[in-house]
Amino acid sequence: MKKLFFLLLVIFPSILFSQKEAAIWYFGQYAGLDFNSGVPVVLTDGQLDTYEGCATISDYQGNLLFYTDGVSVWDSTHTIMFNGTGLLGNASSSQSAIIVPKPNNPDQYYIFTVDDRNAASALSTNGINFTTVDMTLNGGLGDVITAEKNLSLISPAYEKITAVKHPDNNSFWVISFIQNTFYSWRVDATGVNTTPITSIVSNATDSRGYLKISPDGTKIACANFGGTNTLMLYDFDNTTGLVTNELQLTFDDSGDIPYGVEFSEQSRKLYVTTSRLAGSNHVPPARLYQFDLLNTTINASRVLIDSNDTNTRGGLQLAIDGKIYRALSVTSSAQQGTNFLGVINDPEADGLASNYVHNAIDVTLGGAFPSHQVVEGLPPFIQSFFLTNISADDVCLGDATQFSINTSSPPTSIVWDFGDPASGTNNTSTLENPTHIFSSAGTFDVTATITNGATVNTSNIQVTIFNIPLVTSPVNLVQCDDDTDGFADFNLEQANTSISSENPAPTITYFETEANAIANTNPIVNPTAFSNSISLTVWARVENSAGCFTTAEVNLQVVSTNIPSDLMITFNECDDTVDGDSTNGITLFDFSAATNQVLNALLPETNLAVTYYENMTDALAEINDINPANYRNITSFNQQIVVRVDNTLNDCFGLGYHVTLNVTSAPIFDLDSSTDLCLTANSPTISVENPAEIYTYEWKNDLNEVVGTTQSIQVFNSGLFTVTAFSGTNCATSKSIQVNAIAATELTEFNNTNLIVQNNSITVDTSNLPLGNYEYALDEGTFQASNIFENVSGGEHTISIQDLENCSEGKAVVSIIAIPNFFTPNGDGFNDTWQVTGISDQPNSNIYIFDRFGKLIAILDPLGPGWDGLYKSNPLPSTDYWYKVELEDGRILKGHFSLIRN
Repeated sequence: MKKLFFLLLVIFPSILFSQKEAAIWYFGQYAGLDFNSGVPVVLTDGQLDTYEGCATISDYQGNLLFYTDGVSVWDSTHTIMFNGTGLLGNASSSQSAIIVPKPNNPDQYYIFTVDDRNAASALSTNGINFTTVDMTLNGGLGDVITAEKNLSLISPAYEKITAVKHPDNNSFWVISFIQNTFYSWRVDATGVNTTPITSIVSNATDSRGYLKISPDGTKIACANFGGTNTLMLYDFDNTTGLVTNELQLTFDDSGDIPYGVEFSEQSRKLYVTTSRLAGSNHVPPARLYQFDLLNTTINASRVLIDSNDTNTRGGLQLAIDGKIYRALSVTSSAQQGTNFLGVINDPEADGLASNYVHNAIDVTLGGAFPSHQVVEGLPPFIQSFFLTNISADDVCLGDATQFSINTSSPPTSIVWDFGDPASGTNNTSTLENPTHIFSSAGTFDVTATITNGATVNTSNIQVTIFNIPLVTSPVNLVQCDDDTDGFADFNLEQANTSISSENPAPTITYFETEANAIANTNPIVNPTAFSNSISLTVWARVENSAGCFTTAEVNLQVVSTNIPSDLMITFNECDDTVDGDSTNGITLFDFSAATNQVLNALLPETNLAVTYYENMTDALAEINDINPANYRNITSFNQQIVVRVDNTLNDCFGLGYHVTLNVTSAPIFDLDSSTDLCLTANSPTISVENPAEIYTYEWKNDLNEVVGTTQSIQVFNSGLFTVTAFSGTNCATSKSIQVNAIAATELTEFNNTNLIVQNNSITVDTSNLPLGNYEYALDEGTFQASNIFENVSGGEHTISIQDLENCSEGKAVVSIIAIPNFFTPNGDGFNDTWQVTGISDQPNSNIYIFDRFGKLIAILDPLGPGWDGLYKSNPLPSTDYWYKVELEDGRILKGHFSLIRN
């Protein structure tokens, strides 16, 4: 799909700039470009004569304001400004100047100048200075303010400077690198803060080379040309001005020395130019590299975009058209230029898809201005300028064309008119980044009305919607295998006419995956000899001259291997006893039904014959074919059979292991022939014993009713029970057991002497009972294996016992004495009286209640309702009271309890 970028005017209420501030360039020797029309137009009126450093600034509408080589300043009439000479930059400094608007003052600009290194040192003498230009002077043409000229920022310095917007949208960072330190100066409405934020990094021994920050303000690239010869990448904190996370980027050849650096508009790619040094002379090759900043290993993403044996070092600069321009010099011992700029047309694209064109723009206009030359430098700008744009992506018919505004400050509102009335109510949008599906191909005038605070701007752009190619998909390419290895070489281009019959013919390229076809990455290198061993399906990218594309699926079919790879026909049989062994995994198979399954899987292909073989050698030689209707396997338990399919109309055939024979052993387990059970027990069971494997089961009684499906079942009556165990699909083993009922008898030895009562628990003592498998129940409840009952309430309880082995049972009664810890005589029906329970069988017991001083308060009847908390008809207070219980059996119980009144 095609991506086009269209620039719109956006004005911010604080920092007033759009991309148009970078619309005009002056650089090199009298060279210039004007980007206001959306494409670069060569300018011939510039007065700049510089080998490297330069800077230009326009207003937000793209009108030239002034330009400089770091030494002199020319106004828009190409006249040197008043007091506009003697600035402390240098035309031979890599980045001799950069221009920054003064925040909250649309009439003033700062020129930051950078001196050239001196001959004896990598450091410059004059360092970095700044000068103020006031555009209200000289009739609006501007002059340099004398009192604000060449104000020192730092000295000495390196030939590096860059700038970016601060996240507050009302200030900037101006950044330089010197030896081993980054310096970040804040420029806001109060002026230039001369106290920098510093960050210590690795040392670089030479001043030369470009320093650039990414448009989104997150990355800094520093080219150290000469001496150290390194390219370093850092993270930049746009809020604090700190530089961190140093990463050295490397090149294909250690002799490559970086000079120019630039980021793509979306800050996703980094481009670097290199050349070489022979002594002090600059020598080719000049190279252009790309690094993918989204790659987790950035060095591994390096792509050599261009290598040239004529040019040497040169700067790079992003323009408002989204492209990156490259200065092409032929500097050797002296700095010398050429007629041309190189252009990276699609900087966001991967590798060579970035579409770099060498000698793309002739600044001499074909030799008409021979003195106009590109040398080594291009004008740097505040990188944030390039964030302000509106783009239209996906401009092929049927695509949802994505319009987006990319600004440093979101607009207050935006109204879009897509110029497509045929789309009805969808023709307008108030979304910041809307999409629109155009009703037809053609050119549409799109209007964006942008409101930012009190400022309203309207801009018209033209978007051309292109038809996508018409294709047939999927298409098949058929190739007969001539060596029976399952692979064949295809000429993919034979599918071109089947895919598209359009005139003019579209460009068709082939890829192994649809994702690669869409991304246009990793094309098939040799489409005329592509082996299906790599892929059974390939994808064609069909692209017309407008750059619109679609994809088509191409299926590669080799006749001999046309049996689907996932076709596997399985037959399961139980081991038989024909050979006298039901456990050896050998049995008789009839797998003739596989033939129809194979033929059905190959439809609509017909005229096929299917045969079967024990191995691939026999199948290839067509000997020793086997009868699928009567075959005993030769490999125990599991055997694969080769299926061979022959096309009776040609010599093509296919084969493979597509039939599997599985043998399952009959289930093996033990079961008693009879058993005697106490059917009155809680859960008498019968069960298979020692099963050899995990099987499924089915139990039936003598009425042929299914009574269970597990390894063991509970029985409730006598009779003959039959269990069948199943394994696999066809294997089963059945055995029967006769269940005889045992009559229940009374366990006369069991009485309450076998019951041990302690607190609120009852323990059944079976030590004096006959040996057996006992279960126990409390008060006719469910029987349990444990002989202990805990948390039993006070009173009389019945304990039941039964012997599962000897089918005997008995009962005994026991009392639990319960003494409450408290009572609450409030009339709510709960705990209103205090009474000892569980002694009703000892009615002659005595119960006494005392207060804390030992005074007798009440004497209770063991069979009565208990004490109600009154003494002589008066309620006693909440406190502890003491009790004494004299049981009829002679025991005495003492303790205390609480009377609680709420």
